[in-house]
Amino acid sequence: NTAGAVQHQSTLRDNQAPSTALALSSTTIDVSTAVTLTATVTDSSSGLAGLSFSVPCGSISAPHPLTFTGETNEQSIQRTWTVPADCRTLGSQNVSVSVTDQSTFSADGNASVAVTLRDLTDPIVSWDNPPTEVNLGSGALTMTAIASDASSGVASLSFTLSNQAQGSFNPASRNLVGAPTTATTTSELTVESSLTHGAQVTVRVQSTDVANN
Repeated sequence: NTAGAVQHQSTLRDNQAPSTALALSSTTIDVSTAVTLTATVTDSSSGLAGLSFSVPCGSISAPHPLTFTGETNEQSIQRTWTVPADCRTLGSQNVSVSVTDQSTFSADGNASVAVTLRDLTDPIVSWDNPPTEVNLGSGALTMTAIASDASSGVASLSFTLSNQAQGSFNPASRNLVGAPTTATTTSELTVESSLTHGAQVTVRVQSTDVANN
């Protein structure tokens, strides 16, 4: 006698993450610039489903995130990352890409690249409504300056006279707390009593940002 045939059917499932690699056109990146991101991805089993980049600040060119329709062959995806002038996440950062496939049993494919974001832009500083005339013997005069730095933030302001013998500022400098993007601060200007009518006094204010620009 022969035993009856017994059949069993198994369903194959994809439990492997998509193969994922990431490259950048530069890893030392300044604010107000653009960088090319290139993701190379493959899923030869269930096929690709979606892809998204993650960046510390700024925007990714469209279309993003990207949707696939089950492609099983290698895909090379390029997008432009625009780093804005007001990017505040400076220094050592990471750019990453995450890829999904059509299977619910596999993990996402992930890759990341370490980058350095830099602020090389000088802060902007100006006097706020400075006087055109100073009365001799009127005592200290309050001078107001406004400084701004959209990225790393304002660190300090310093006040000087073109001719130091003509007077002084108190304080001569101010350090700012919290790296504000905009700061308004004052200093007291005292001119020397020995100056004569008609003398020209040139005052200066200089700002430094957290990135030491």
